[in-house]
Amino acid sequence: MAAGVAIRDLLVRSQRRRINARNKRPGFRERR
Repeated sequence: MAAGVAIRDLLVRSQRRRINARNKRPGFRERR
């Protein structure tokens, strides 16, 4: 059960990192 959540969290984190790197906006992670 926790494995599915962990995998999903990793995918979301990787996507957020890519978006943050592209936008290069400070506090982007905190806003969302």
